[in-house]
Amino acid sequence: MCDIPLGICRDILLRLPAESLLRLRAVSKCWKTIIDDPCFVKAHNKCQLSSNTLLLRNSSGPPFYPLYYFDLEGLNFTNGPKTIPVTPLNLSRIGVSLVPAVPLPACDGLMLISPLDRKKYHGRRDIKRDSEGIWEIWNPLTHERLRLPQPNTHSHVPNIRSHVPKIHSRVLGHGIGYDCAADDYKVVVIEYLYDYYNRESQMQTHVYSLKSDSWRIMIEDCPFDFLIEDWLLDLYPLHSVQGVFLNGALHFIVVTADSMSMIIAFDIVTEKYSFQLKLPDNLSQVRGQVKGQRPKLDAFGECLFLSYKWEETRHLDAWVMNDYGAEGSWIHLFTINQQNYNELRVVAYLKNKKQVLLQHYCGFLWFDVESCNYMKNVGVHGLFRDFRLCAQHFIGSLVRLHDRCGSVADKRRMRKSKGKMKMEMVDTD
Repeated sequence: MCDIPLGICRDILLRLPAESLLRLRAVSKCWKTIIDDPCFVKAHNKCQLSSNTLLLRNSSGPPFYPLYYFDLEGLNFTNGPKTIPVTPLNLSRIGVSLVPAVPLPACDGLMLISPLDRKKYHGRRDIKRDSEGIWEIWNPLTHERLRLPQPNTHSHVPNIRSHVPKIHSRVLGHGIGYDCAADDYKVVVIEYLYDYYNRESQMQTHVYSLKSDSWRIMIEDCPFDFLIEDWLLDLYPLHSVQGVFLNGALHFIVVTADSMSMIIAFDIVTEKYSFQLKLPDNLSQVRGQVKGQRPKLDAFGECLFLSYKWEETRHLDAWVMNDYGAEGSWIHLFTINQQNYNELRVVAYLKNKKQVLLQHYCGFLWFDVESCNYMKNVGVHGLFRDFRLCAQHFIGSLVRLHDRCGSVADKRRMRKSKGKMKMEMVDTD
């Protein structure tokens, strides 16, 4: 290993998945130094953006069940296997005893856990009350879970009096993204406040910075309403739309004053609502007031992906935005009749192969977009019986949350400096 130049060694390591790199840190001090270098971590994240790995969880079991993952790169629609082997993701029980349900908002392998995800845990209601309203950033691969400080909800709101006790708040949208200019990860929470005493309401946007470990309230509020069904808000008051991160912005489906559905983008760098994207023409009038009937926004590779289930006809339509941000760039991919399947959901889109992977109750379906060939059932090998699939796109990340968090990193540096001072005092004596 000593004969390999560091540059070549670094290039080789960049091609490996993050889970392998975490094990290779124990090979030598040289490899550990390379893998832990922030520049290497940033470069590795860029290399992993095109990966097609899925993270699986049992949505019907207790929150202590393990996570699984598998890679889609080696699979093919025509001659691919009928079963997919999965690998368990080793999770430490320390600090990650409860595994939240997926999908979650994610960026570079970091996942955002909302208060609702902490509260429900699929039927688990014995969560302590002091955990309500707490947001967390989670890296499943490094086993790190960082609890964020409480955002100051009612401050700097001119139209609502903070001392009034009857203030009702609902989180309408949330997400996590990466600020490439500041090399910082940020959490965005969009909240709706209503003052029952004065009959006044207002929306406000909170932004959390991992580098400073603090929240800010943006002066510019979201000018649109969010596409959330009334029945869902009544059942889960904390339910909110998950933002999709792509090209430096979080994307949300919102509703304008004239009841037109559209996509609004929140720029992570400037911390402003930067631009708007129209939905396909036949979806612009959809408000999602019918149970189970609303557009679903995803990001696969470098493309925005949109799917919609028509409740009346039981059809699933899907579009992809080929030219990001350009008007009229939505391309209709397919229409699938899901009469024989319950709740089909697109979980992966392989653009180079023109193939789509759909998830149903206990397995997956391959669909070839180019030939319009009908679906091929794909089972999952390595899961126990009655495993109800819950999947999301996953990128293995080497990002160490506690090294990036401002307050935690400062405390560590202070402890190290105090330790060095003690050592120097002992040496002088």
